[in-house]
Amino acid sequence: MSLILLIVASIAVHEGAHLLAAKKYNWEITGFKIKYSGFFVALKANNNNISHLWKVALAGPIATLLLCILFFLLAQHSELFLIMFFLNSFVLGINLIPIKPADGWSIIRGLKLK
Repeated sequence: MSLILLIVASIAVHEGAHLLAAKKYNWEITGFKIKYSGFFVALKANNNNISHLWKVALAGPIATLLLCILFFLLAQHSELFLIMFFLNSFVLGINLIPIKPADGWSIIRGLKLK
């Protein structure tokens, strides 16, 4: 049960970071989606701020990296935190691959629009 709660919390932190970054650039938040390939915050940027795509996309992986550091530091106290460190590290690596729909694809795309 604790593992499931920590996984859900990790997803919420990652997607929440995207939400905060999107709000900073006045993007419209249209919903939250669960698809076969993962969880998504549905966002809509207007044309004058699409250049911030890479920043909004990078916010989630940065949050996941911070979770990795936190779980690594806590791993000496519990095997559960060690499992969470490895799970978040795996998610971070997969998420940064530059293929759609991963954040890595949006980061690369956003940098090209810059």
